[in-house]
Amino acid sequence: MLFTLVPQLSDLPVRVPLGLLMVLFVPGYTLIAALFPKKDDLDGIERVALSFGLSIAVVPLIGLGLNYTPWGIRLTPVVISLAIFTVAMALAAHLRRRSLPLEMRFSVEFRKGVDSVKEELMADSHSRLDKALTVLLVLSIIASVAALVYVIVTPKQGEKFTEFYILGPGGMAYNYPTAVQAGNQSTVIVGVVNHEYALVNYTMDMSVNNSTILQRKIALQHNQTWEKPVTYVLNRPGDSQKLQFLLYRENNFTAPYRDLHLWVNVSSKSDGEYQKTGSAIPPQAMEWFARYRGLDPNDPQQYEKARSELENMLKEDYWRIISRGEPLTEEAGNCEDDYCLVRWRGACVSCREREIEFLSQNSPSSNHTA
Repeated sequence: MLFTLVPQLSDLPVRVPLGLLMVLFVPGYTLIAALFPKKDDLDGIERVALSFGLSIAVVPLIGLGLNYTPWGIRLTPVVISLAIFTVAMALAAHLRRRSLPLEMRFSVEFRKGVDSVKEELMADSHSRLDKALTVLLVLSIIASVAALVYVIVTPKQGEKFTEFYILGPGGMAYNYPTAVQAGNQSTVIVGVVNHEYALVNYTMDMSVNNSTILQRKIALQHNQTWEKPVTYVLNRPGDSQKLQFLLYRENNFTAPYRDLHLWVNVSSKSDGEYQKTGSAIPPQAMEWFARYRGLDPNDPQQYEKARSELENMLKEDYWRIISRGEPLTEEAGNCEDDYCLVRWRGACVSCREREIEFLSQNSPSSNHTA
């Protein structure tokens, strides 16, 4: 039991032979000792044979009983149950032997036991049939033990597969962030479990509308689990956006090995929510500015570059963003585009007029700055 419950001992090579002895011989031996405490009840070879046979019968019955308990058939409950059964039978055997005279008690004398086995096999008083049956019994026990050891030491490989799942922020399979506001952080828990019977190098890719927003490298041994919260930001407003979680293995990106997805509705912030600082710029305005600067708003790096540039401009208290219908200047009239970047109200009229004249000559009318 110590070799199972103590982590420092569970990896020692001696654990396997001791475990086999505990499962295949000891429970039956203690049961035989409790049932037949006299030395004349059974001879040595019969005790050994019955110890193996009863162990093979008792252990499954204990497992069947555990199946109907809250603990179930798991390693720790099985080991503890076998230990309790063995100790109980050993105590019963000890009490029964104490009630017998000393000369009638069964005791293990290894030298005499070996001699008795030899006499059992070589005695002339037994017929050839008895000898053959005895030898066959011994060989059957040895073969059964060898076969069981082989099955335990070299278990058959099961199906190879990988678990890939996503959970809500609370660690449950619900309450996913499927309705979020653009520019705000969202979090899900992503899990990967390796059942491939080998070390596997995974790549987890998150994308929205086929544009990658996050990527993680994960290396897992067989039966190893990776489960961590993943935080991301969706910047483009829109309904029914497909947020994909793609899992690749061994750098094979031709097709995902496993894939999951969420349908997400991303709402925009109202224009009244943003100020002259860039901390709450509407995503539509941010995308307009990126395109105005010749950058791709779908590229995370280029989007971040545009966002940083615009925030720095707005923090200087000299520029501001206006939307369609708002006044540009007295001379230029109202904004006719979705968004415009204009001088702040403190700028002089002459600066505004020169800016208008310059942009009218060098910028397309659809994206204008005043």
